[in-house]
Amino acid sequence: MTQPQRIDIFQEFVAQSAREDMLAFFEFTLDLEGRGTAAGLCRLSQPKEGSSSLRYLSLTFIIDTPDEAAKGAIEHVLSRLEESRLRAALPQTTGVVPTPSIYTGPEHYIRQIDVLLNAGTTPDKRFIGERLLPALQSILSLTIGEVSWWDVRSEDASGLQSGRHSQEESSFSLIDRLKNFFRRALS
Repeated sequence: MTQPQRIDIFQEFVAQSAREDMLAFFEFTLDLEGRGTAAGLCRLSQPKEGSSSLRYLSLTFIIDTPDEAAKGAIEHVLSRLEESRLRAALPQTTGVVPTPSIYTGPEHYIRQIDVLLNAGTTPDKRFIGERLLPALQSILSLTIGEVSWWDVRSEDASGLQSGRHSQEESSFSLIDRLKNFFRRALS
């Protein structure tokens, strides 16, 4: 009898991200239903051309967590993003596929939720800004900051890997480091 193969959820997340194109990111504040708020960053991406027969948007939530109780509260709030609720707010939705949260340390919480879209939906800036984000705000009690649209050409992306670093890079928060990385990529 063969033993079941262990799946490394973090490696699966990295592999999936490599098959996607980032569209945008935004900062947000999440109301934790009487337990305060949590600040985070959400990455929006879609499958690279020809890499999937499905039409979907990946929402990757990265949230700073002060303690374990906050992680439980965040998990509870994000669990509201279920298919029936999202379909009611966003009829173009055909499914919601949440992945398990990724544990990379006690200071942050990472969770990807894929939103499957019908074949006639184009996940462009207008759809995201006018339909998806308001639906997320309504369902998750999310306050969304400015949306930064990702438009990096391949020749620009090589500069991101060249080792350019700033003093901001040494900030403690994963969220701060990601925001700085994304902002440098957009400049």
